[in-house]
Amino acid sequence: MDHLPLKNAVPEFRVHYYGSPSYEKGDFWSFPNRQGWQYVKDISVFEGGTVDQLAALLQAWLFFGLVQEVTGEPLDQDRFSSRAPLGSESSLTTSALPSLITAWTDRTEVLETSTRRAERLRVYTMLQETTDVLWQIDAQVHHKPKYIAAQLPPALLLSLALVVEAFKLASARAFQEPYIPTGKTGQRFLRKLLSANGWCPSLIRSALTHLDLGTVVYVISLGPCEREKDHSECTEIICLALQTAGVRTPSHTQDCSNPCYNVEPDLIDIIKLIGKGSIPLLYFVKKPYHVPITDIAGYDDQTNPPTAALGLGVREYKPGDRYTAHSHVFGEGTGNTEGHYLPKCALLEIWQVLQAQMQRENGSSPSDSWGEGSPLFWMDTLCVPVAPHHQQLRNSAITHMRQIYQNAIRVLVLSPETRKLDSGALIIELYAKTFLSGWMQRLWTLQEGALNPCLAVVDGKSSALYDQATSAEQVRVREQRVLIAFKDRFASRKGDETICIATFLGLDPSPLLAIDEHERMPMLLQMMPHVPDNVLFGRGPRLERIGFGWCPQTLLAPYGIEVVVSTRHKPTSEDGTSLVEVRPPNVLSPEGLHTTLPAIMLAGPARTSEPVLMRDTSDFMLDGKLYAITLLEDARSCFHRRASEFAAEQYLALLLALPAGREYMAALDKYATAVLVGMSDDTTDEVAKVRYYCKIGTTRIDFIPGVTVLPEERHAYATWVLPPMQRWIVD
Repeated sequence: MDHLPLKNAVPEFRVHYYGSPSYEKGDFWSFPNRQGWQYVKDISVFEGGTVDQLAALLQAWLFFGLVQEVTGEPLDQDRFSSRAPLGSESSLTTSALPSLITAWTDRTEVLETSTRRAERLRVYTMLQETTDVLWQIDAQVHHKPKYIAAQLPPALLLSLALVVEAFKLASARAFQEPYIPTGKTGQRFLRKLLSANGWCPSLIRSALTHLDLGTVVYVISLGPCEREKDHSECTEIICLALQTAGVRTPSHTQDCSNPCYNVEPDLIDIIKLIGKGSIPLLYFVKKPYHVPITDIAGYDDQTNPPTAALGLGVREYKPGDRYTAHSHVFGEGTGNTEGHYLPKCALLEIWQVLQAQMQRENGSSPSDSWGEGSPLFWMDTLCVPVAPHHQQLRNSAITHMRQIYQNAIRVLVLSPETRKLDSGALIIELYAKTFLSGWMQRLWTLQEGALNPCLAVVDGKSSALYDQATSAEQVRVREQRVLIAFKDRFASRKGDETICIATFLGLDPSPLLAIDEHERMPMLLQMMPHVPDNVLFGRGPRLERIGFGWCPQTLLAPYGIEVVVSTRHKPTSEDGTSLVEVRPPNVLSPEGLHTTLPAIMLAGPARTSEPVLMRDTSDFMLDGKLYAITLLEDARSCFHRRASEFAAEQYLALLLALPAGREYMAALDKYATAVLVGMSDDTTDEVAKVRYYCKIGTTRIDFIPGVTVLPEERHAYATWVLPPMQRWIVD
């Protein structure tokens, strides 16, 4: 795995180099059979040899064979053999892999259009089918101990998944298409190593969900977690160590030198500006000491106090002002519930970072490092009053959050994890440390980072990432992705959730601040011009309110949204050709959510006594294929409670998070998320009023290794419903 820029060697990642058999050209998928193995491709079951022989076969086939087939070049396998230290057995080295991939990418990018299109299809098919094989083998390792594959070394399977991922990343660049994740192969192995390094269980789950395999491997190479918080009580669902409720006071920096003292801006000036609807900005000044000597931490010379002190000036924001907005976790040393001040050492560190930013932008040091010529900045710890009697001012400041972060020239991320890095740290280390920091898990920092296209992460230098949405369809997809990010975030005050969402979407949060927090989610939905497509598929309990029975009570951890719903509708025209349209946005009415999601309908009415409604998993037929419905979370109890309030005999439908049309049925073969809804009468009308029951998953049965389903066990049948455009009103 040395094609990856690992920080330190990880013994657990060492993979034995088998050397034999050698891959021979021919039909790629019949290679195991040509080597004398009994191999069933659809379920990846191998018979006919030992564990070591199977490991050697897979390395020859899915590593060396895959590299040769994708690049089209013969391969000297000995280039991938490393014998170090002297006398030890050979191990696999992948240092030659990047040059092979780069050469293939260079050749691909200059192909003429039709040839390039054919190459894309060939490579995509091979990589995706290899991913399927690895997924099936990985499932046997953990669920089917009777199979020989269950005893394979986990590092071997991870090495195979990493070479697939390397080609997928290269293909995304070569064909200018989005990267498609490799899958879950090796994740249990990586989870074990991350846990041994002391990472919080919730961070481990988040990393394995969102990061590519190579980045996770790099994170493991960083060594044990350096975070000072105790994660022994944390779970995969929530990091209890990051909960910030209670008293918080700012911390001094590690290199703090005496004398140090607290610095605060003029609170009266800040109150006046917020009170008249303006935004206060801060700048650095030097001024004579006006604080008692006893407030100067560690200063012993009472007769000769220092003659100049660091101070903060306050001014009103004016259009065109270039300022930096700070984003930080309140409980990680820069928050303060006792006042609006920070230690001098912490502010000097901020001043140095801002000065460096100005110097990089201007090419030279600023002429005036102090006063109004110094860098302007905004930070909630210093600019938002915290006293209980200033709650109205706090609410007023919250209503300006979107403007504050959007108008800034950058958002500066202050995270203890990244600030410890050397200025020469690799970008991947900065990325990994940022992802695994407390900053990535908090609700308010999600909003702050998402509202500005320039995000600067402090590590001794700064790096900026840009993300711009253009078309209306892209905006709808971007909204969904932001809502997905909420599922890994926490809020110490649950009422803050809807405020953050409203601020991000550009909505005035004042109506939300004026009502009880339990009423805010329905109010937020009514304030939206349209409801993001994936809210319906969120996890967790629903609102018990007419018109909102489909809506999750929260989008935060431990629940949240996990899917991006396609905005496309692909009906078939009268002449049999396919048409691509963008579905109308979801809108809200007193009756419920109006949506045009595609659906599968169960043929004929169903009663609550039928197996499809009584079991956690049941089956249905669709176009001659057998599928399983799996009720998710507390779906069964939720269904029966809601169904009992409706009709005894009802028609059921699955609303899918997929584009509509038979062309997309292949997407159901692996796994698809859907919601189960019911209606009292069959409908052919343009609008169908339905009741939300629960969230479910569908899986094609014959994709599960070793599963045999008897005809008498097939309890439910379904047929596709493909109207040109079906509108559902979901309650």
